[in-house]
Amino acid sequence: DYWDHIDYAVTAAEKKSLYVALVPTWGEWVIPRTDKALFKTSGEAYSYGWFVGNRYKKSPNIIWILGGDRHPDERADGVEIWRAMAEGIADGVNGVKKQDGKADYSTTLMTHHSYNSSSNWFHNDEWIDFHMWGSYHAEINNSRAYELALMDWNLPEAKPTINGEPCYEAHGINYAVDDNGYFTSTDVRLAAYWSVFSGSAGFTYGAQPIWQFTDASRKKHSKMTLTSWQEALDLPGAGQMKYLKDLMEEVISSELKPDQSIILEGEGNCGSRVCAIRDKSSAYVYIPTGNKVKIRLGI
Repeated sequence: DYWDHIDYAVTAAEKKSLYVALVPTWGEWVIPRTDKALFKTSGEAYSYGWFVGNRYKKSPNIIWILGGDRHPDERADGVEIWRAMAEGIADGVNGVKKQDGKADYSTTLMTHHSYNSSSNWFHNDEWIDFHMWGSYHAEINNSRAYELALMDWNLPEAKPTINGEPCYEAHGINYAVDDNGYFTSTDVRLAAYWSVFSGSAGFTYGAQPIWQFTDASRKKHSKMTLTSWQEALDLPGAGQMKYLKDLMEEVISSELKPDQSIILEGEGNCGSRVCAIRDKSSAYVYIPTGNKVKIRLGI
């Protein structure tokens, strides 16, 4: 059945040394826009959280992602519903069953996914280990890819933050089928470097055909889909993400930080915006369109 299938997926991923970003329930079922909420009270959310937490308490490869395309305050008690589910998950993992607003969150890794950063609602919550937000699919050259990263970076007692839903490669721009064209590997790469060079701890690559697993045997969920998911595995943007990952793993240090002040001239705007990170001895500057740039050397 359904849960047997999830059990298999989690176990198979662990055997391959992969982490699973597990979404206990999509945002629609807590914060409904088109249907009815499945979780009507914080008690129901806690009980469900306990069920899934307890079921996967022996799986060390789970990253819990609450939320899902809905701001928690779109519903009057939405923030408390998510908090209750987080508490239930942690209690389930720990073998405790007592909804009292307290839990040991040291055994879980959790965040919350929505359009704006989870820091807007949960920054001081103990269950949030890192923040998540999305620059999403509305436009090319989307400045949210660096603006929200910098916002979270500059928070007091900042937590790691991740662009969890940027523009997807081969996705229709602003969700349109024909009028606006499609996001390319260039758009994906720009969002990735902007995000990471502005303080993000990571970046989630997405491809339109893969998230809906479209092929000849399945009905398309969207007319925007250009290829099968098998073909999309080799989209150029997917292969290019490794270069950013390799770079950051090579240069990462506790002193590394975004710093636009070292760009004296040529910062650019829109798709030509230059961004920079530095530590005490080195600086790394991303110049997407070949601007002539004047850099301040020294600290």
